[in-house]
Amino acid sequence: MAFDLIPNNINYEKVFMDSFLPICIVLKDGNIKYRTQKYINPPYKLIEDIKAGEVKGEYSSASDKNVMYELMEMLDIHNNYLYEISNRCEERLGDSYILNLDNEAWLFDVSMDGQEITAVDIEEEYRLNKKVKEQNDLINKNNEELEWTIENIELLEKEENLLKLRNN
Repeated sequence: MAFDLIPNNINYEKVFMDSFLPICIVLKDGNIKYRTQKYINPPYKLIEDIKAGEVKGEYSSASDKNVMYELMEMLDIHNNYLYEISNRCEERLGDSYILNLDNEAWLFDVSMDGQEITAVDIEEEYRLNKKVKEQNDLINKNNEELEWTIENIELLEKEENLLKLRNN
């Protein structure tokens, strides 16, 4: 962006955000740092390549549209997208829906006006979340067993004390 200003970082965010160019600044971890008023989502493949540190040539959102088209074909959805996705979701997070397709977890994010749906592959995050839930279930089960054991020990101690009192 050229504004004929002296390069510095003072108020850069406001100048950037006030621009009408459809651009954003993406950090190495794939998170968007700044976005303009006319911001559009960068292609999914570009974000993945940025995260992997392997940015190549040109990217187009057409590849993202192809991914979305393939997902809709796999789901056999040809109209009423939001209705169909919401009916088939396994979990719901706000305006987002999680679906499993061919053993891969996908997050379908719906815009506030319901006019745009973005799909993101969240297989790794979903798998990790599943492991965390399993571990939490094991911890809760172990806690219940510990409580039961403690209660039984206390009961046995009371019985032992009663026996000692009877024998004396």
